[in-house]
Amino acid sequence: GVPDNGRPALYRRGIDSFEARPVEGSEGAGEPFFSPDGRHVAFHAGEALRRAAIAGGNATQIIATPGLSGGTWLADNTIVFSKGIGGGLWRVPADGGKDEPVTVLDKARKDYAHVFPQVRDDGRVLYNVWTGDDKGATCELNVADRTSVCKLSMPAIPRFVPSGHYLLEGRPNLRVSEAAP
Repeated sequence: GVPDNGRPALYRRGIDSFEARPVEGSEGAGEPFFSPDGRHVAFHAGEALRRAAIAGGNATQIIATPGLSGGTWLADNTIVFSKGIGGGLWRVPADGGKDEPVTVLDKARKDYAHVFPQVRDDGRVLYNVWTGDDKGATCELNVADRTSVCKLSMPAIPRFVPSGHYLLEGRPNLRVSEAAP
């Protein structure tokens, strides 16, 4: 939401209430995503990846990063995130610490960014590859061994849904594709 001061922020409200309350420390927030148990939200604000408890309390910094092009919170309490243009995906403990790369750009494919990671129900991470030839790819990352398999070649933002399909936000239409097991 956007409060009276014109800066975006995150808000929370109970399902049985119309009153929304701001998440403390979320001024300027963007790119939010939830912890697996739904008790915390992570987001980008003030040139940092931050987290806050949904129940209340101040947001805390996980790691400084000038940009964020999506993130996802894994069951092992780590976060896979994109720093945006010019890089692959990174992993950091959700409580803070040193980040480490988990994907690298494929120069032969002309990658210029790995973005919008989303954890699947099997623990693999779905992400989008932006390439210089505008074809792009949708890939699945096995975080444990840092291997990726790229399955689709189209400029789309993938979302995995529990039915076993990907929803692909592409231009001009939204498409549905079978996910591989």
